[in-house]
Amino acid sequence: MIKMNEIVNYKLAHKGKKIGKVKDVFFDDKTDDARYLAVRVGGFLLGREVLLPPEAVEGVDSQAELVSVGLTKKELKKGPGLDSRKPVSRQKEIELFQFYSWTPYWISGGASHAAGQTAPPPPASVKPAEVEAIEKDDEPTVENADPHLRSYREIEGYKVVAPEGTVGEVDDMILDEREWKTTHLVVDAGSWISYRRYLVAFEWLEAIDWDRSEVVVALSKEKIKSAPSYDPAKPITEGYIKTVAEHYDN
Repeated sequence: MIKMNEIVNYKLAHKGKKIGKVKDVFFDDKTDDARYLAVRVGGFLLGREVLLPPEAVEGVDSQAELVSVGLTKKELKKGPGLDSRKPVSRQKEIELFQFYSWTPYWISGGASHAAGQTAPPPPASVKPAEVEAIEKDDEPTVENADPHLRSYREIEGYKVVAPEGTVGEVDDMILDEREWKTTHLVVDAGSWISYRRYLVAFEWLEAIDWDRSEVVVALSKEKIKSAPSYDPAKPITEGYIKTVAEHYDN
């Protein structure tokens, strides 16, 4: 498992050669799937921001802080660009998947693919009515964006709200890079004189409210603050994750 605030600074490489940098992760708050890496290819002035689904990733090396992809810098620069000032619309997603001949996750039943396992392209004769309708939208807007597609950079710092009120804020998230699933929120429930962080599994999330900049959880303040504490300086072990799960399940 990888801390999200680390992978969003990893280098992007093709065959061992650095070609860019990871900037953000977009995840689905309904299925917990990590849908895209937002990456910058090339330098600051001549670089290009693009979206990459897990299909494009060949491996993640946490020791080298590196994400390896099967696409060259030239191929990525030719692909659909990303405007970080606008929401990711379904029309933009369609453009991306058609350019690389990948099967969109919403057509293939929502299944995510493991890193390095490229999904087969759809038959050329098939173009669902949903795709044709969405392709007519010219400009990415909040109305035609996927309401469940969330940016890690956006959610970082959101208030975490329990039934009794605010319990802390989102300090980080945990990503399972083997399954490309967002598994836990890291909740900073400390104060200016203390340092307290806890994990909350995504299964306990009730809603993410963009307007209020809040994450609503179905857990009491007492349950969160009595959970095993989280130390970002230590590795995330299966034993620790099991202990956290047992705490919330009891």
